[in-house]
Amino acid sequence: MGQVEISCIVGFMISTMCTEEVQAVLLALGTYFPNMLLAGMVWPLEGIPVFLQYVALLVPCNLACEAMRSMVTRGWGIMHPRVWPGFASTIAWICVYWILTIVIHRTIAKK
Repeated sequence: MGQVEISCIVGFMISTMCTEEVQAVLLALGTYFPNMLLAGMVWPLEGIPVFLQYVALLVPCNLACEAMRSMVTRGWGIMHPRVWPGFASTIAWICVYWILTIVIHRTIAKK
C-alpha cells in the first residue's frame, strides 16, 4: 500500500542528496532496514522491546502496515478507525518527503 510510494519518494530524496551511487546505496540501506524492521513487516511490534515500540511509532510505514494487515486478515474496510489513519499517514509522509526533496534539490542547485 504505502510502502512503495514512500520508498519511491525517499529514493528521490536520497538521490538528490548524494553525488555518487555508493553513497545513495548505503544511505538507502541505512533507511530501509530500520523502517522495515520497526514497521511491523517482519514480526509484530509486541515482540520487540518496549523502548523500540515507542521508536516504531515514528516510522513512516508503521500505520500503513497495520492498516494493510487489518484489511487483509480482519476484512475491515477503509473507513474503519484502525485502517484510515494508515492511509492518512501515508499521504502525509509522502507530502513531507516530497517537500524535503524539493527543498534539498533547490538548496543544492544554488551551490
